[in-house]
Amino acid sequence: MFLISTKYFFSIFFLFLFLLIYKKVKTSFSVILKNLVKSPQKFNKISILIIERKNLKCKISSLFFNKQIQHKKILKKFRNQLNMFQIQ
Repeated sequence: MFLISTKYFFSIFFLFLFLLIYKKVKTSFSVILKNLVKSPQKFNKISILIIERKNLKCKISSLFFNKQIQHKKILKKFRNQLNMFQIQ
């Protein structure tokens, strides 16, 4: 009898906890959506910042890639010169 009551207690407790968390999350999302609807300019600023950040990452990665290619070319020239020296 006692085991059954604790089982129900825990199931009700977890259900209550789940509903409480769900309500908090739902209200926070609704507040965010209302703010976005009220001021879409803020949303645009945020999206522009995200895009600029992505562009900056792309630029940095392309610079790094270009540097890698330059280093590879320099290494290749050095190896070629070294091979030429060894042949002579």
